Amino acid sequence: MSELDLKNKPVDGLGLSDAQPTASMRVERLEGQDILTRHEDGTVQKSLRAFSCLAQPEPGDLVLTAENAGKTYVLAILERPSGSDQTPLALTSETPIRMKAPRISFETPVFELAAGSISFVAGLFHSLFKESNRIAGVDRSSSASTTQTTGSRLTVVHQSDVQKAAEFSQTVNGGMVVQSKTAVINTESDLRLNGERVNVG
Repeated sequence: MSELDLKNKPVDGLGLSDAQPTASMRVERLEGQDILTRHEDGTVQKSLRAFSCLAQPEPGDLVLTAENAGKTYVLAILERPSGSDQTPLALTSETPIRMKAPRISFETPVFELAAGSISFVAGLFHSLFKESNRIAGVDRSSSASTTQTTGSRLTVVHQSDVQKAAEFSQTVNGGMVVQSKTAVINTESDLRLNGERVNVG
């Protein structure tokens, strides 16, 4: 059936359920996936959160409901009592959520993210932190090239520190101090120490 046929076909022939007009009700309490809503006459009935209603209703919320095929659905939250200012707005979904836009911006004093796995795929990644604290059980990084620029750096390794490179070069403009209980230098070719003065022992 084409889109034009659907537009011209009578509603009765589309097999749609008779939907009742929308109504506003208060959320009495939550029981699992069921939302118990109270009518104006005081009766309480079970309602379901509509698929498009991502915000999780809380007790006391004034919600917009609609009936269809013998079920009542919560379409949206109209208002939350003023005394529930500290109740967070929870966006929940049983299915994946995908956001697609030319640009997505978040503006908040505090941003918290808790996830079992995070994947970033980007052509350009830019970050600017006044202070950064990172804790990881296992930290792996792979890149074609890496450049680090910092005012000062302190690295503390409690166990072993292994560095492997095809070529390794260090340039120190000031003094350089290396302290070790045991130091071993192995080279397959020449070992050169060049300096105005070299002290050994």
